Amino acid sequence: MTAHDPVTSEPATGPDLLELLSEEHRAVEELCAKLASGTGTGKHRTRLTDLVVAELSRHRFLEDRYLYPVARELLVDDPPVADIDDAVRGLWKQGVVTDLLDRVRAHVRTTEGVLFPRLRTACPQVRLAELGQRVREARELAPTRPHAQPPATSVWGRFTAPVLGVADQVRDELTGRCTRVDRLSGR
Repeated sequence: MTAHDPVTSEPATGPDLLELLSEEHRAVEELCAKLASGTGTGKHRTRLTDLVVAELSRHRFLEDRYLYPVARELLVDDPPVADIDDAVRGLWKQGVVTDLLDRVRAHVRTTEGVLFPRLRTACPQVRLAELGQRVREARELAPTRPHAQPPATSVWGRFTAPVLGVADQVRDELTGRCTRVDRLSGR
């Protein structure tokens, strides 16, 4: 059975939800390792810190909105894996990296080693592909800063997250904050 985009009814193409989140895990681990290395100028490290916070904020939003709801629905005997919200907030507020890489690696081990295999078994591939399509689209409007948010599945949460995302993007653009890998060496 072919997965279809819920909005356009076109066949969903590209990685599914779990593949996309795994790709994001690799990218975030790499960024955190660069930050933890302590190399680079002060300006570069500041931009890298901003980028890590933006990537982790987007990732948290996407997991809260797409991964954890399907995990709660299909894996009722186990609670979903906790996110890395505290690590994101700590890095953004304090500009420190103390144990961020360890927390990211622990999150990746748990989600990819425990949660993803169980979801791969419990969730039809067509649904994972549709969720992957939604994640690719939602990533563009995801918040780039940590926010206290209502549950992503609530009506208020579905409304506020994109608004916060757009507000973050406007603020980031006005301040020149680095929120995309392709902008790390620029400006």
